[in-house]
Amino acid sequence: MTRIGFIGAGKVGFSLGRLMAERGVSLTGYASRTLASAEGAAAFTGSRAYREPEALLEDSDIVFLTVPDDAVAAVWKPLSGGGRARGKVLCHTSGFLSSEAFAGLAEAGGFGASLHPLMAVPDREGSWRLLADALYAVEGDPEALDRLAPVCAALGIAAGVVGKADKALYHCAAALVSNCAVALAFMGEGLFRSIGLADSVPGLLSLMLRNAQSVAERGPAGALTGPVERGDAGTVRAHLAALAGHDRELYRRLCLKLVELSRLKHPERDFGPLAEALEPFAPDSAGG
Repeated sequence: MTRIGFIGAGKVGFSLGRLMAERGVSLTGYASRTLASAEGAAAFTGSRAYREPEALLEDSDIVFLTVPDDAVAAVWKPLSGGGRARGKVLCHTSGFLSSEAFAGLAEAGGFGASLHPLMAVPDREGSWRLLADALYAVEGDPEALDRLAPVCAALGIAAGVVGKADKALYHCAAALVSNCAVALAFMGEGLFRSIGLADSVPGLLSLMLRNAQSVAERGPAGALTGPVERGDAGTVRAHLAALAGHDRELYRRLCLKLVELSRLKHPERDFGPLAEALEPFAPDSAGG
């Protein structure tokens, strides 16, 4: 049976290890910056705490580096010598980095990969249940992917394969629908507060939540409503006139993307007047 170890005992390491333990995957254990952290993760997953990452690598067939992105290279470097990585799979869980973060791994006889759960991991003790239903993106050397496939199957997870060169776009897509959605909520909340509707902000955010559910159920085109889909150039012009500065420009560019989607959904409609209303403003009129 494939033996899996973890370097890093944070939220992702705890959660992914516990999911593996619950699904019958064989865990060697954990190494971390402190022995106490490794011991906590080991107790949570019924595995072993290691004082040294090198010993964990020796005992494992696949090692997950569940550490911050900027720590992956630093954690990997001391493991790369002495033939320790020969025949091993090294896998990190970054959404942005590719397996190329393991510089020199191929020359050391090992195989690199990344496996990223497309979800936020809010805590160490309960998130493993959420991970069971997450979408995963897997990327890496063919041998690494072949050896990770039965692990994914045992976990019952769906894993889409992403190319090394596409990790930045994959991560950007995730940021758009999660982090950038938060920015839009912040912008909308600010507008409500500016017109004296601070007490109504929860209702505004409920609208966002319901629309997100509609997108999940119907897809972007099926969930599309509002003045852009209707081709209501007058309303969009009024919105632009009410906004100023960067908020106006952000709204304009988002509406252009909605025009693109609306044309796909309604190819028979003329969105020319709306596109004209969304032409770029002169720098001085858009503000700072």
